[in-house]
Amino acid sequence: MHSRLKPVDVFVGVNVLLLAAGSALFMAQRLSGAEARSNLAEILVYVLTIAAAILAGWRRMRRAALPLTTLGAMQLGILSAFAGGVVHIHGVRLYDTTLLGLPFDKWVHGLNAVAGMAFTQALLQPARGVVPRGLAIFLIVQGCGAIVEAIEYVCQALIPNTGVGGYDNNMQDILANLGGGLIYLVVHAGAAVLSRIVSRRVPAG
Repeated sequence: MHSRLKPVDVFVGVNVLLLAAGSALFMAQRLSGAEARSNLAEILVYVLTIAAAILAGWRRMRRAALPLTTLGAMQLGILSAFAGGVVHIHGVRLYDTTLLGLPFDKWVHGLNAVAGMAFTQALLQPARGVVPRGLAIFLIVQGCGAIVEAIEYVCQALIPNTGVGGYDNNMQDILANLGGGLIYLVVHAGAAVLSRIVSRRVPAG
């Protein structure tokens, strides 16, 4: 008997197709010379890494019954990352533009850190021990972000003309991840406090 289709199944399927389409688009741009800074080998490394992570975690995500809001935040983060390399405004990539004084890339990192926090919280069982649950989630997501930066560094070191940036870019990305994670913790803690206040004031029916 087949298990019923879940929202996370749709999420995984959509993103596998998105990654395949993105790879084809980047390859077409590379072959046509439309995007001089796109490096096919670098893009393929990212695509394969993301696809492997999604497929490897598929079963766990099904068991966790991820909320639609979490899946939506993750999808928005993935789409923003692809848009940065694909969408052009007046001939300039989104990744080469700024928004409210910050490079678009840093907004993408902050957004994905928020989505990563929500995703990790949904996957983890309630933490019991010396490490608070929020801190455990925060450190896991920051560690995953650091792994992404390590992959970027390897691409930069081994593949010519990646356009990733140097040490400053790596550290700025990590700071953007840090900012996104801290924003999530503050908002989540504030919501929890507000919920307690409201529950105390509402009389039991």
